[in-house]
Amino acid sequence: MNSTVILLDTDTSYATRLSDSLRDAGLDTCISRSVCEAVDYARELPLSFCLADVEPEQHLSLLRQMRSSGNDTATIFTAADTDVEQAVRVMRAGAADYLAKPRDPTGLVTKALSYARSLNQATEVVSVSTLSQHSFHLARRVANTDVSVLINGESGTGKEVIASYLHARSARCDGPFVALNCAAIPEQMLEAMLFGHEKGAFTGAHQRRPGKFELAHNGSILLDEVSEMPLPLQAKLLRVLQEREIEPVGAKYPKPVDVRVIATTNRNLQACVRDGQFREDLFYRLNVFPLTLAPLRERTEDILPLAEHFIHKYSRRLAPTGFEFSQDAKTALLGYHWPGNVRELENVIQRGLVMMEGDALLPEHLNLVAADCSRSVGVVSGQLDECLREEEIQLVANALRKNGGNRRATASSLGVSERTLRHKLQKWREQGKDISRLK
Repeated sequence: MNSTVILLDTDTSYATRLSDSLRDAGLDTCISRSVCEAVDYARELPLSFCLADVEPEQHLSLLRQMRSSGNDTATIFTAADTDVEQAVRVMRAGAADYLAKPRDPTGLVTKALSYARSLNQATEVVSVSTLSQHSFHLARRVANTDVSVLINGESGTGKEVIASYLHARSARCDGPFVALNCAAIPEQMLEAMLFGHEKGAFTGAHQRRPGKFELAHNGSILLDEVSEMPLPLQAKLLRVLQEREIEPVGAKYPKPVDVRVIATTNRNLQACVRDGQFREDLFYRLNVFPLTLAPLRERTEDILPLAEHFIHKYSRRLAPTGFEFSQDAKTALLGYHWPGNVRELENVIQRGLVMMEGDALLPEHLNLVAADCSRSVGVVSGQLDECLREEEIQLVANALRKNGGNRRATASSLGVSERTLRHKLQKWREQGKDISRLK
């Protein structure tokens, strides 16, 4: 693994034996004998966590200094005599865990391996701007709990990345991480996908199939675009969250599940509650810890680091070695409005690597609207987006009028699903656009 364990322990003999055991398990270690030395290691090692056995009066000081190291190093306290009050105090202050210190150091190896795996799974996180760093700081604080998290943000901002990060940094990281896009599954199939079904439960159910909740037992489940879940199914989801048990379609008895729920939405769920499209009680169950991701255009400091990340990710199979990422290409990226956010940036980088012919990645390879490399082009792009949006609204208004306001017939004539049409109408209402007044 790439991560390093910083061992802070005044018992040199114990630290040495623990270091040997960790190295045998494939982990790099470094032993420090003071808080200052451990913090120095944390500054030098971007992918590390600290196992610390220090006096209780040093706990909060160590946490503060680790946070100031710049590498967001997780701190796990160990103690021969566990103190529940102290454990609660340091966990609330930001400690990753508080563990009983076994006589045999090998007892900590399994736990250390679990944290190392979570660190290595979360290495794709890129956060440079103040906004993204704040989001990941909050994610870090809530990751090692079991509370439900609701992640808000535009499409493509990285909600799935944050969800994976939450799972990877949690005590459930060794368990399954199961994702389901609620907007991509037809309504009549969604219940069976979530909760499973028994053999013979409906026509075509030739065998029992576990649902996503059962598959996520002892792990985490991601309910992507949860705002698209139909109201009847929302009531069943609420019961699962309350009772911690599922009832597969056609089952005679409920089945207990232990799952941490993470949900995402690109809509204003509170507005959906006001409009009667989302249950208020379910909203509060999911919104225990809200996280909001800013669009890429509001965190421009992240654009180039993310581009470099995607170049490193795809260059080995899409481009020759030894090429240059030109300054003009960087300027073009900074001048673009990014309506598709991080997902669009990733696609642009892949396209650029495919189109590149020489030894430099140039603006023309990126094929951006903002090819003139000026920030003002972002405004032009925004104006173009607005024109297209107005045309789309007028098209839908005409179709609704033609079909006498019947949404099902309107969706069919437009070649979209009724759910997609409902989502668009709701979004326009939230933006203050009254489609019923258009002629």
